[in-house]
Amino acid sequence: MGKGKVRSYRTRVWRGSQVTILKLQGLHGAEYSVIYNSNDKLEISFMSTKLPLGIDIRYILNSGVSGFLCYAIYELLAGSPTFDLAQTRMVFKFGRDK
Repeated sequence: MGKGKVRSYRTRVWRGSQVTILKLQGLHGAEYSVIYNSNDKLEISFMSTKLPLGIDIRYILNSGVSGFLCYAIYELLAGSPTFDLAQTRMVFKFGRDK
C-alpha cells in the first residue's frame, strides 16, 4: 500500500492451528454495493471474501450529521478452519492537506 494512498485499513488478529496471524488490509479488491439509498440516508457495503473469513464493512451516512457510522459483519466461510478472532479494529487517517 503506497504512502499517501491509504486512508483506512483494518487489522485482525486470529489464532488457529497454533499460528497467530496479523493481517493488514485496505479496501483494495473489495466488491461494493449500495444497501440503502434515500434523501436522508446512504448505506454502502464493501465485501471481501479473500480470507477464511468473509468481511462485510458497512458505512452509513445520514443527512445533517457531520460524522459517519461504520461496522463490520464477519462470517466464517464454508470449508474454512475454525479459529479465535482475538481482536479487530478499523483505523481512519484523514488528510489535513485538503
